[in-house]
Amino acid sequence: MHDELYEEIFEAGALSSTAWLTSASRLKHAADILFDRYEVERSAVGTRDAPIDLAEMSLGLTATLIYGFAMENALKAVAVKKSPALAQGGNLRKWPSDGHDQSALASMIGLSLTAAQEELLASLTAFVRWAGRYPVPKKPSDMPLRKPSSMFALPPAALAERERDEFDKLYAVLCQIVVSD
Repeated sequence: MHDELYEEIFEAGALSSTAWLTSASRLKHAADILFDRYEVERSAVGTRDAPIDLAEMSLGLTATLIYGFAMENALKAVAVKKSPALAQGGNLRKWPSDGHDQSALASMIGLSLTAAQEELLASLTAFVRWAGRYPVPKKPSDMPLRKPSSMFALPPAALAERERDEFDKLYAVLCQIVVSD
């Protein structure tokens, strides 16, 4: 009896691009709150006599992790809208790569990305996979991000304000795809 109910709830959620987007929106809202607190502390560095609040500064990393989850859910919302057959027989179909590779998800839905968007998705993917959760990845070779805009391959860092703006633009595009007919 309960199994049938759970299957119905699963199918309804798995097949609903709105459910995926609602999850993304909830995550984005939480990330926005944390990022705003981080930005206040970051912008105050060097402008006041008080010491830096390391707990507030670390919120940028947590916000970036949650932005990563939000973007992943928004990309999956578009995928579900474009291909409702993603959920069949009580299971979600396997997502590309490990399901967290946001560039692969963007490719799956046919989304054309700018270089800045590619860099953003690479960074968010690293945060979802390891940088937002663990001190190091499974292997040292996974640590650096190779960004065309940088001469060096560096470990992932919290989003900068311009990257957050890029996030907001891409997120708005994905939302528009989901809500349009």
